[in-house]
Amino acid sequence: MLALTRRKGTWALALGAVGAVIGVAVVLMAEGGPGTGYGIVGGWVSLVVGAVAVVLGGVVTRRGARAAARPGG
Repeated sequence: MLALTRRKGTWALALGAVGAVIGVAVVLMAEGGPGTGYGIVGGWVSLVVGAVAVVLGGVVTRRGARAAARPGG
């Protein structure tokens, strides 16, 4: 069970980082503001959701590692 928790945390870290990088790329390449069709709002959303996924994935991975290190855990 703990290995599965750590694996999910690792996936959240990796995919969150990818989403954040894609969000940054979209924001940097957009030539207009919101409503112009360049996807800048989606880029910002991707950046924020990716950052949240990285933080939560780190928390889950750390908790799983700590629980596995406990005696009898």
